[in-house]
Amino acid sequence: MILNRIDIQDYVNSILGTKDIIIEDNVLMSGMEDIVNRIGIVNPKALKVLETPVILTRSSSSATGVSSFSTMLQYVPADNEEIKVYYVRGKIPKLAIRVDNPEQIMNPYSLLNDGSYGKHYYWLEGKNLFAYPPIPAEAEDTERYCAEIVKYGIEGGGKLIWHDRYKYPLALYCSIFELNKVFNAYVSLLVNKMITDKIPYDYSNVEKRLNKDDVELASAELQKIQTIISEQATASDKLRVTMENVVNILQRIRNLRQEYYDWFGVLSQAPGGVQ
Repeated sequence: MILNRIDIQDYVNSILGTKDIIIEDNVLMSGMEDIVNRIGIVNPKALKVLETPVILTRSSSSATGVSSFSTMLQYVPADNEEIKVYYVRGKIPKLAIRVDNPEQIMNPYSLLNDGSYGKHYYWLEGKNLFAYPPIPAEAEDTERYCAEIVKYGIEGGGKLIWHDRYKYPLALYCSIFELNKVFNAYVSLLVNKMITDKIPYDYSNVEKRLNKDDVELASAELQKIQTIISEQATASDKLRVTMENVVNILQRIRNLRQEYYDWFGVLSQAPGGVQ
């Protein structure tokens, strides 16, 4: 199934009970990045559905200075995870061999140097994947290197490079982001109303908790401020309502974040990913 931005927006609106939320590109990309990185930690095999074949292009390796072929990775697998890189000539692809030290395969005195027996190799330099030996320019129409790598992103027309299997966590991530925007707007309103009603407050502890990503304790700190407001005779009804909204929204954020984390907990137990 081909996913579009509107598919995620509709999902977010259904989660939040809204109608007109528009998800920005940077939020979608940030969500994809977070999800891919978390999957890479709990169940790397589940990233298989996000793999797509790409053709490597002619370049020069910074480690060796030798002409080779490369592509940039969005997701860099851990050392114990292999990337499938193929040398393709005709109809039969040949699997390339991964090496940690590419200089050794080019050294004529190295045991890893196979002379001209036709082996092909690949290695990683940061986010760049390189393949060797180079293909002669005149043969590039009939020979090539290709790799199966994790890809994600946004194409023209709002089409997403993403898998339907992972639509739910992406919608949760975007929902949390949108709720945080609403939360921040209500906090600004809350602070202004407390100043207007001349009620002393200390929001710093809430900020400290939120900056440390501790939503639960931030909620506890908000409850303290709510108690102070309830005890003040000068507090207006609008202030009390605003405070209730702030507390309720943060609670919703906490619930959605827990659902988000729980999804990865389920994924960690699934050999091939969430079905």
